[in-house]
Amino acid sequence: DLDFMEVNIMDGEGSLVNSFRFNTVEVLGCNDFFLLHFCGDTIYMQTSKMMYECNREDFVAGKPEFKEVYPIDIWLP
Repeated sequence: DLDFMEVNIMDGEGSLVNSFRFNTVEVLGCNDFFLLHFCGDTIYMQTSKMMYECNREDFVAGKPEFKEVYPIDIWLP
């Protein structure tokens, strides 16, 4: 299903910590291109229109709660 992202989280030795499916449409309102950025205790999800964030603990637990941070405007052909 294209509305879901499969996430597998590994530790530094390559052992599986958690695995979950994440419904991107629930956060974005559509199926859009996005990038994930991992910065310390915060995970950022960037689209061509908005930057979202959630804390690393929720993400690793498989329950990411992404919230809008700020709008951005990137032109994508």
